[in-house]
Amino acid sequence: RANTFRVNNAAVKAAEAELKQAQLDLEHAHVKAPISGRASRAELTVGNLVQPGANAPLLTTIVSVDPIYAYADVDEATVIKYQQMDKQGVRKNSSGAIPVELALGNSPEFSYKGTLDFTNNQIDPTTGTLEARAIFSNPDRNLIPGEFARIRVTGSGKYMGMLIPDYAIVSDQEKKTVLVVGSDKMVQSKEVVLGPIIDGLRVIRSGLDASDWVVLDHLQIVRPGMPVTPMEKTLEANEQAALPLKTDPSHS
Repeated sequence: RANTFRVNNAAVKAAEAELKQAQLDLEHAHVKAPISGRASRAELTVGNLVQPGANAPLLTTIVSVDPIYAYADVDEATVIKYQQMDKQGVRKNSSGAIPVELALGNSPEFSYKGTLDFTNNQIDPTTGTLEARAIFSNPDRNLIPGEFARIRVTGSGKYMGMLIPDYAIVSDQEKKTVLVVGSDKMVQSKEVVLGPIIDGLRVIRSGLDASDWVVLDHLQIVRPGMPVTPMEKTLEANEQAALPLKTDPSHS
């Protein structure tokens, strides 16, 4: 009886082992995606032979769509610049997250808001760039994996800046100039350094003073040294109206 018990007990354990193996085989028969997203076409259909191993055929490809990630390679000079700004405390953010904005290739507006969630641990010596990744919410599926876009990262905290309409800027070869009216009511030309466009107006980083009257009208006929009678008007963001300007009749 003792021997029979041991034989039967061994048979039970063997059956349990076979059951576990069958359950494992059944689990391997179903492929579960580790992430949610959108799958591409099925590479294999019913009737195709599937073999395990390193050379196993690809079943399909799945990509994450919400949230979606954007990768950018940042040059070394920009990386050093942002490090210095962080040390100086210029880029202050109470939440600790670095905001990132994204615009598609056919859109001038950076309408997608996200955050920087990863930067690589070293600069690629072959390209001199550092890989960074931003994450964006994409509930409407407008952003498609693999497409190219433009992203921008907060450069500094809020500051007072000088804004003028972009059409008021005159290109003189490599220089950018703006016509202004001096205290003697004479038109002058000032070289400026441009920044980005904010709410339809161009940021002027240097070259203009807050007291300068910028010429916005009659740009095709107004020239430096011309006497004028200006009319002052305050521009609002996204406003396209020009500043009225009366020229001297003798110089019309």
